[in-house]
Amino acid sequence: MSKIKLIGSNSGYVEISSAADAGNLTLQLPTAGTALLSNAGNVFSGITTTGQLDINGSIDVSSTSVFNDDLTLTGASYNVVWDKSDNQLEFGDNAKLSFGSSSDLQLYHDGNHSRIVDSGTGNLILQTSKFNINNADGTKAFLHTSSTDGIELYWNNSIKLTTETSGVNITGVCTATSFSGSGEGLTRTTQYSHRNVIVNGGCLVAQRGTSSASSDYGSVDRMKMTTANLDQLAFLQKQTSDGPDGFKNCFEFDVTTPENSLDADDLVYMRYLVERQDLVPFFNANGTGKNFTLSFYVKAYQTGTYQVAIYKSQGPRFIARTYTIASSGVWQRVVLNFPGDTNTSGMDAANSTGFQISWIFAAGTNYTSGNTATTWGGWPGNPGFAAGHAVNVASSANNYWRITGIQLELGDIATPFEHRSFAEELARCQRYYYVIGDARDSGTTFQLFNCHAYSTAQFETTVHYPVMRTTPSLVQGSGTGYMQAMNASGTITFNSWIMYHPSPRVTLLYQNSNLSSYPSTGVSYRAQLSNNNAYVHLEAEL
Repeated sequence: MSKIKLIGSNSGYVEISSAADAGNLTLQLPTAGTALLSNAGNVFSGITTTGQLDINGSIDVSSTSVFNDDLTLTGASYNVVWDKSDNQLEFGDNAKLSFGSSSDLQLYHDGNHSRIVDSGTGNLILQTSKFNINNADGTKAFLHTSSTDGIELYWNNSIKLTTETSGVNITGVCTATSFSGSGEGLTRTTQYSHRNVIVNGGCLVAQRGTSSASSDYGSVDRMKMTTANLDQLAFLQKQTSDGPDGFKNCFEFDVTTPENSLDADDLVYMRYLVERQDLVPFFNANGTGKNFTLSFYVKAYQTGTYQVAIYKSQGPRFIARTYTIASSGVWQRVVLNFPGDTNTSGMDAANSTGFQISWIFAAGTNYTSGNTATTWGGWPGNPGFAAGHAVNVASSANNYWRITGIQLELGDIATPFEHRSFAEELARCQRYYYVIGDARDSGTTFQLFNCHAYSTAQFETTVHYPVMRTTPSLVQGSGTGYMQAMNASGTITFNSWIMYHPSPRVTLLYQNSNLSSYPSTGVSYRAQLSNNNAYVHLEAEL
């Protein structure tokens, strides 16, 4: 038979008591377990314990239960805790909140990612009048939807795509692998073609030649090398057939003799001068500037931080940006955003210099000891010109720096580089530089044009040239026997031409006292370059 054993101590007792009218209290000890019953035969409705109550069987609760402290639900591998102090139900990693008879919908964190998994039949439906997705601290919007305003997609808290009753509104550039339809219904408020104000940004044209060991304009058209106070450096500026995908050529600065250590006043950089009238769209009617973007592809042997500076002639005003070359010998695209200048000096439609864009290669402390001008301001003086630059490209004969795909455009987005044909780039370059004749790649004789004996002491010819930026100057090779004028009666050799009333055409003259030995004035001659170092060019560079 079952037994009840009540054990007390010599200092206390065990008491089973009930109120006088409570009826009978029965403690049954059946073989299958223990039950505490009231006189009505029901399970006793209240048990109070100040210690731990361990129950190894099931609990059948038919009324409201209250848990006053932390509660742990222990799983086979992962637990769930009601944390009283945090006022929250806490699911451990991989402990799942599951819905549906076959775990159709699960919500959990797997230790690396938070997951909502819908593997059941039907759709996952969210029903709400408004739905927002923000970053973790709620300070930046990613996506907003509402029943009245449609869907809004954001980048850095700025709306980029909105669905509207008439369709979709995109702010910025839309890039796609393809579009279907004719596109006749598309409209734009800003231009897409001819958006790049840089001439020869793909480095296609090199009218002066493919290589030069001197500063100034020497190889790729519109790219100008500048050096100051260097006593050892020798270099080549050249057009090189190396470019990233989609490009054939680039401009290269190549060190041939290094400048072992920089003096304080040493400076090396390449610059591009933008004509003022090309920059008029970059400014509002009141003269304040609009945001613009400079992008380019660059490759260098030496890694580190480089600087690009923009000097605006009207003001003058100045701003700079740095960029980092992280890998040696690898092409990378650099995108630099510039704010519009709030100064109201504007930009007039003149044919003089508007922006001077300078890519720094090496700079002594006289040019780096200032502060980097990250916002528009006045000219910072020499100490601020290259303040953010930290690389000496001139330090080793292994060093080189290459650039191509230069693009300057309105707006905050760097669009794909605007490729133009060689013919179009050549015509644009000829606004600044025009080749009349060049024998350096043509052997010892290069025919130029017909000329005539204007007087007994002069040859004369007229050369019509493209529309150039301003009245050009004559650039030519000089030396004994460089030029010839000849006809059936003989040849006159001379060294150079002079220029006369050059606009709207160029008249070239040569003074020579020996013409009297040839036929009378008005007789035609043929002018030619008679030496393989001879050339005749017109220049109207900024």
